[in-house]
Amino acid sequence: MFKKEIEREKILTFGFEQLKSGYASVVSTICEIFDSTYISNNKEKLSNKILVVVNEELNNAGFLEAHQSLLKLAGLIKPEFELEIKSILINSAVSSIRVLSGVKPVKNSSTVFESIWNNAFKYKKAVFETDKGTFTLQLFPEYAPISVGNFSTLVQAGFYRDVIFHRVVPGFVIQAGDPTGTGWGGPGYDIISEYSPLEYTTGALGMASAGKDTEGSQFFVMQGTFPHLTSRYTLFGRITDGQKIVDMIPQYSIIKKISLFE
Repeated sequence: MFKKEIEREKILTFGFEQLKSGYASVVSTICEIFDSTYISNNKEKLSNKILVVVNEELNNAGFLEAHQSLLKLAGLIKPEFELEIKSILINSAVSSIRVLSGVKPVKNSSTVFESIWNNAFKYKKAVFETDKGTFTLQLFPEYAPISVGNFSTLVQAGFYRDVIFHRVVPGFVIQAGDPTGTGWGGPGYDIISEYSPLEYTTGALGMASAGKDTEGSQFFVMQGTFPHLTSRYTLFGRITDGQKIVDMIPQYSIIKKISLFE
């Protein structure tokens, strides 16, 4: 038992050091390993480390998932500390990170939501034509009907035409769906989160968000397998052809056209 405790302590100590690794996926994963005992016994040093990392990566758009995980960890340390981190995030130059502070615009339209519902189960496949090649996705309305309907409605409206992949983290994700290319743009409304046990493996299609029920138009496609995203982001499709294209898409690559098929 004593030996197991030593090994556990070694793992937690290593994890603590990796919080400053600079890799969003690593930081997000590490934040999940700290149990209540470790957090209770190490509040001060965890708080100091979180403050350093959040400030250093404040304007790093590729660090969004890590900021979310750090914010959650801050809340486990102390609710007041979570508010302190939010007060820092609101000053980020990256709009999608600023949203984590809880300050965001929200608009609702019954007309739009009627269209979303009408499209929820209509389409099963989407073909993306980009300036780097074509890839195909199977859509999962049985798991995420609102997300599929929303995506389909936006495609029909030409919302994604000539939109760039504004965020690319090699080996992790490619993200698009913001017509402004800033990481903050969207359709002007939010939809609900539709979490499921579907796993975030290579080729998974997910909705970008800044927290529960904040999804809009931005989506991401996985270049690798990252289980820590499962049940934290709506998964509404998966690559069936063209993963090699997805893996080679660079930042600022352009979506030329998306076609939907029943």
